[in-house]
Amino acid sequence: MEILGQTPVQSILFFTLYGISGAVPLLAALYLLLCPVNAIAPGVTPPVRLRRWTAAFFGVATLAHVWWLAFYIFCRDLNSFCYLVLAMADCVLLFVTFAGMLLAMLQDRRRPVWPAVAAIRQYGRWLNDNYADLENKRVWLCQAVSLVCMLLFVLYVLATSMVFIWLVHIIELVLVGLLLWRVETLPTLAVPSFLTSTPSPLTSNIDLDHIEQLLKEYCVAPQLYLQHDLTLEELAQAIGTNRTYLGMYFSSQGTTYNAYINTLRINYFIELFRQASAAAEGQSLQAKHLANRSGYRSYRTFSVAFKQRTGQSVTDWIAEQEKSAFYAKQVDEEMDKLWESGQFDQKKLDELRGQHLRTPYK
Repeated sequence: MEILGQTPVQSILFFTLYGISGAVPLLAALYLLLCPVNAIAPGVTPPVRLRRWTAAFFGVATLAHVWWLAFYIFCRDLNSFCYLVLAMADCVLLFVTFAGMLLAMLQDRRRPVWPAVAAIRQYGRWLNDNYADLENKRVWLCQAVSLVCMLLFVLYVLATSMVFIWLVHIIELVLVGLLLWRVETLPTLAVPSFLTSTPSPLTSNIDLDHIEQLLKEYCVAPQLYLQHDLTLEELAQAIGTNRTYLGMYFSSQGTTYNAYINTLRINYFIELFRQASAAAEGQSLQAKHLANRSGYRSYRTFSVAFKQRTGQSVTDWIAEQEKSAFYAKQVDEEMDKLWESGQFDQKKLDELRGQHLRTPYK
């Protein structure tokens, strides 16, 4: 290390950063272990198992700061056996607790965890099969960023450049904040094991034939799909079946529960927009307000779902609807004029429509 070659001011600044990057994980670990209340997202109950693994990872990070500081004070020999032992302990303990934390984010212990990419993809499919609202439930981005940060920590053990060492300590603080936010905003999602039994083929066929009618009667008609955070299990209870049969029904239709609910919500938004547009008479409409009434808490989630269902962004679709309404109004006015003048016929109507379709919208 080049610490000994630094000026007194640089050394003070470095050890200040070193102390902060060791104290912050310790405080975060104590918060996760001892604080029963979620101070970051009060309305969310995060998985207890995830909280404990993350606290263990933070605790190991703090211990690593302590023993490396002791090494710097008493040994400082990078070729010694002590350095080798500390480096191995650092990598092993950080890897074990970090892996346990990432796997705890997937929440379902029955899910295969290797290879990791397949496990994350399966987790994504599981979300789509069981949840209508996916805000703060996806974990792949957080896991990818965390893996990159961990790679930097491994390289930190071998680092000799002070610039890189400073950078890693700053990244460590960012990682602690990211993981703390991810843990406290991730709701408990694991499905109880007693709900995962496989039904007999005969019973499944009988239920699947009847489920579509049950959905129309107890989900579509009362607009149950507008309920925030509606899960597959809750919908199954509402229509009088269980989540296994309902999941089999969606699979037989070539769709997922998430896609089914979002399709109903987008269709409701479209109908709501058209009704509001007709009543507004030229006044601007707030798509965010209508999206919230359509069952979405997050406008970003709504925008993604809308584009997936319609192939257009919300802005483009609204502009197109306004353009169509403008043309329709112009056609109606011209038709009224022709009717009043007694010159109305189908040929002129077709010409009028063609003229408006060629006219750019302003």
